[in-house]
Amino acid sequence: MTELQNQFELEELAAAYDHWYETPLGAFAEHQELGALRQLLQGVSRQHPIVEVGAGTGRVAAWLAREMGFPVIAVEPSAAMRRHGERRTAGLPVSWVSAHATMLPFADASHAGVLFFATLEFIAEPRRAVREALRILQPGGILLLGCLHAQSPWAALYCWLGRRGELPWSHARFYTPEELEELVGAPAEGRTEALFCAPAAQEPFEEADAAGRRAGNAPAFVVLRWRKP
Repeated sequence: MTELQNQFELEELAAAYDHWYETPLGAFAEHQELGALRQLLQGVSRQHPIVEVGAGTGRVAAWLAREMGFPVIAVEPSAAMRRHGERRTAGLPVSWVSAHATMLPFADASHAGVLFFATLEFIAEPRRAVREALRILQPGGILLLGCLHAQSPWAALYCWLGRRGELPWSHARFYTPEELEELVGAPAEGRTEALFCAPAAQEPFEEADAAGRRAGNAPAFVVLRWRKP
């Protein structure tokens, strides 16, 4: 594949990613997932920026800055994704950095918070990426991992799409909360869950979500928090 073809695919992927969140189910899913993240941000100082690793098209970075009052350093290696993100966060306290999760361009113990939000699933060397995040965290700093739950109906759908070669799922790997704790090397101090409905859920989504929870579905999304010693 030529670089031009690859960039074209990434532009299409970025646009499709944003478009899904504009659908009714996508908007509901985003609201639930960000609600789970909001719970674990309680008590975190807004005086220091959060480093979001794999910020994509800037949806979470914009929410952190606009709704939660955090300055954000958005790390994203894809130029196509960054272009979308820079447009979305224009005028907000969000700065963009071109870098990979496994080679963050920050000094040791230089930041108070690092966030991966639906990102670790697409990183080829997740353990190395987590080590980098811990390296740049100050003592007492917060690491947040928001990931699709490997045992959820949503992960089952995305695995099926991945086997069909559909991007980005053909490159994805999913984790249980226990596997995330193993990657970090310590139990999480906090955990929240979101989105129990099935991927084919119909409105009203709140009722579908409650039904999925009663049925015993694993949550589609989990957020875990650690504090660096």
